[in-house]
Amino acid sequence: MRSYIPTLAQLCDRLAIATLKSIKISKSKKEYEEECNQIMNDLDEIAKEKMIPIKDFGQFIRAIQINQLINEMIWNNESKAREGKKQDLKLLKLTHSLNRIRSQAMNVISNILDERKDLKLDYIDAKLTKQFGYDFGGIL
Repeated sequence: MRSYIPTLAQLCDRLAIATLKSIKISKSKKEYEEECNQIMNDLDEIAKEKMIPIKDFGQFIRAIQINQLINEMIWNNESKAREGKKQDLKLLKLTHSLNRIRSQAMNVISNILDERKDLKLDYIDAKLTKQFGYDFGGIL
């Protein structure tokens, strides 16, 4: 029997780290996604044990983390525009692509909670983010 079991907080932290690695280190994306899936499974088991009434609890946590990450990235891009500097068209396109991923993450949360979803996902293709070193493919 194990004597040291990671807490829910530790698993959430590790999920955030593995998600960032999946996004930033494309060459090892498969391995990081496998780790994320294992952690999300453990989070689902904890939710059952603690009677947390949220289906797909691991995916729910990850979607929240992705939403936070995207909002930070959008904030940074928009800060440049607020400084009055000339806006790089590529950064504007990146912001639109990030908004699509943000909407997808919110839709995952809404789907899990049986809430209304945003059906407007016609933003610029999320593949553009790869040009900036972020691979969001397959994380939601």
